[in-house]
Amino acid sequence: GSAGVSVAGGATRVDAFSENELQNGEPDGIAILDTVSGTVVDALSYGGTMGNWPLGGITASAVATDLDDRGAESLCRMPNGQFTGSAMADFAACTTPSPGAANP
Repeated sequence: GSAGVSVAGGATRVDAFSENELQNGEPDGIAILDTVSGTVVDALSYGGTMGNWPLGGITASAVATDLDDRGAESLCRMPNGQFTGSAMADFAACTTPSPGAANP
């Protein structure tokens, strides 16, 4: 695992996907699910809005974050750890991907 990243007991952490496990089309999104309670902890869509999409039997609505394809970037929470419920307020394009590290 990544240094400095902790996961609560009973949780599953996904570190990475192989390049063929994610498609590169629009829109795309990702969600963090609590499969015990059947709730979405957090969700983010990019390249357009993904509304009411099924996730393993759970339906979630995500807000849109439209970012142009600018090369080697990643989406990061800015400021680190902020959660307002609005992806437009909580996420930004970071020019240096930093998986497992705190965001600037």
